[in-house]
Amino acid sequence: MGPRGLLLNPAPDRRVASVTLDVCHLYRADAPALTAQLDAAAAEVVVRAQGDGAFAVRLTHPEGPQPLRLLRLASLTGGSPAEDGASGDRRQLSFAVSRVVFEYAD
Repeated sequence: MGPRGLLLNPAPDRRVASVTLDVCHLYRADAPALTAQLDAAAAEVVVRAQGDGAFAVRLTHPEGPQPLRLLRLASLTGGSPAEDGASGDRRQLSFAVSRVVFEYAD
């Protein structure tokens, strides 16, 4: 993903206990650094190393399980390979997500 990303909940009327992102690649960072919003609320973010450079990022609502329509992600790290002189790739990169798991409370 670039500096920002959006995820739509496939079941927006169900209460979400947490959302877990499996991060499989980072650009210019040792660990994922991000902020997230669950609709309008700032999410609590917990990053856990999985080994081999992979991480699990768990996002929860500060008031407990809530219905969720939209998840907004903002990376605090990243860059462009072209700007770094690494290649001609001009994309803005931060981290790659290999899987998203919505854990529903009901």
